[in-house]
Amino acid sequence: MCCGYARLRIRAGRCDAWFRVMKANNLRKSTIALLLPLCAMPTTAQYSNCYKCNIPAGLIYVTASGDGRAKGIGYYPGDFWTGRRDISLPWQLVGEAVLPETIPAEARKLGSGGTIYKREAIETGDRLGKSLKLVEIEYVGACPRLEKVAIPGTVGQIHKNAFSDCPNLSSVSFKSGEGLSIGEGAFKGCKNLSEVTFGGGTKLNIAKEAFGGCEALESITLPKQCTEVDLTAFQDCPLLENIYVEEGNPVYVSIDGVLCKRDGELAIYPPGRDAMDIVVPEGVTYVRNGAFAKAATILSVSLPSTLREIGEEAFRGCRNLLDIKLPPHLRSIGAYAFAECSALPRMELPVSLTQLGHHAFAYCSSLTEMRVPGGVGVIDVGTFEGCFELRHVQLGEGVQIVSRYAFYGCEALETLVRPKSLKEVSKEAFGVVID
Repeated sequence: MCCGYARLRIRAGRCDAWFRVMKANNLRKSTIALLLPLCAMPTTAQYSNCYKCNIPAGLIYVTASGDGRAKGIGYYPGDFWTGRRDISLPWQLVGEAVLPETIPAEARKLGSGGTIYKREAIETGDRLGKSLKLVEIEYVGACPRLEKVAIPGTVGQIHKNAFSDCPNLSSVSFKSGEGLSIGEGAFKGCKNLSEVTFGGGTKLNIAKEAFGGCEALESITLPKQCTEVDLTAFQDCPLLENIYVEEGNPVYVSIDGVLCKRDGELAIYPPGRDAMDIVVPEGVTYVRNGAFAKAATILSVSLPSTLREIGEEAFRGCRNLLDIKLPPHLRSIGAYAFAECSALPRMELPVSLTQLGHHAFAYCSSLTEMRVPGGVGVIDVGTFEGCFELRHVQLGEGVQIVSRYAFYGCEALETLVRPKSLKEVSKEAFGVVID
């Protein structure tokens, strides 16, 4: 009987040893550490309601049910477990879980209901001769009492939704390794996850929504070898204000806590920053495709003087955007960049502009006037389509072509100032054939 024990250690002894602790269900906030020498090779350990779960490398089988035996903690002698090919975590991961780097060659999988580990053979030099290196985590499942987890450096891949929806998981640490790929939604929905740390030197790729919906995450530091972060990796993280990067990263740099690429591209604007007044920091030269698309809370945007290009759909669907000033050296605005910004009343295009993508301002239904600089050359397909309140348009000297549907649906258009350079106006420029 061990009710009330705060810490319990069981050490494997002779091969015929048999330990059992009855009424283990009554242990609360307890720690069970199985200290197993590699030569002991115990066949089972059963436990439940454990606050800390430290799984040793020498364990072949861990179960919550004991295949019908009384729940407890035990080591069973003989060949009863001969041929076991799996390691199942007890109930679910709870408290602090420290995952082992190696398991015996006899083990084929380690899981909690489903497989969470894949492995590859390695030479260990110990008495077992060979063991298996844990290289992938496939699925752990929603563990409501898991609070912390330490991922060994041998793990190279964490699969889709592996730790998703663990509501009390607050800390994840990754030990240094050769490389790590964090899969789609791996920690998605871990609402209390507030601390994520990476070991130095780890090559890292983070897939889409890997940390999506981690509502308590306020900041994160990416390691020096992080080479790929999906644009949605931190989607729906309302408190995330800073994304830092270790010095020496060849791909990414943090500019005032905003994740950018070294070539000047804005990669991820932290979603926890002021959602109404966006300030893109100096040094950014490119706002990527879809960077702020459908951000309904944005009222104003301040762009840096270093900005040269706005990508496709960068601000598409920002339906409450009222004020944005384009910098004086901007050269390119991508297709649909400001489409469906239905509240935007005005937009002054800089004379430096040379490219204006198709449908760039489509359905900006509050725009009333527009001057297009001559450097643009071509008013592309549907550029101002659906701008129902557009009344005055001046095309600068240098504009040569007005494409089809460029002003389709501009029912309020009163004046269109044409330059001498204009050579071609599509018969369908206004949505109807003009003979």
